[in-house]
Amino acid sequence: MRNIYIDGGTKRNLACIADEETGFVKLRKIRKTSRGSTAIFEFESLMTALTYIQKRVIDNGGVTIHTDSTEIVRFCRFCKSDNFTSRNKLKFRCFQKIRQVSERISLQVHWLPRNHNLAGKVLEYYRKRKPPSMEFVLDSFVCKYCNSRYISERDLKRHIYNRHVMLS
Repeated sequence: MRNIYIDGGTKRNLACIADEETGFVKLRKIRKTSRGSTAIFEFESLMTALTYIQKRVIDNGGVTIHTDSTEIVRFCRFCKSDNFTSRNKLKFRCFQKIRQVSERISLQVHWLPRNHNLAGKVLEYYRKRKPPSMEFVLDSFVCKYCNSRYISERDLKRHIYNRHVMLS
């Protein structure tokens, strides 16, 4: 089972996906709309992830998309029914893309807390820094105690100190 993390951020209008297996990260700049909310960025990150899965994931073991948005999880579960209707063009495009990807690959969507979302950590890390490019491979650091992933050694050390040293 392949794990892909998605998140949308309003700070720099970015949609982010992170593939845990390969370390591949894609950031996509989203044009800000007047009616924009964080949900738009979450749906754009879902579209980016589905396109990535469609083009680059060959593996038949299935894909799990992890998000910290409960709206995305509810939407993807509702997309399994045939009576989907929406006047929102972005949601309808997501629905069509989910149907296309689901025909070829087993697709699951899971919610996880914000501090466990690898894509969210990437967005936080590059909130004030300039990313190397819009597509890059991330060297992640893994906690040997709880298998959480961090994108900098400093964040990993802070996590180990706060979660594992201070509690003992």
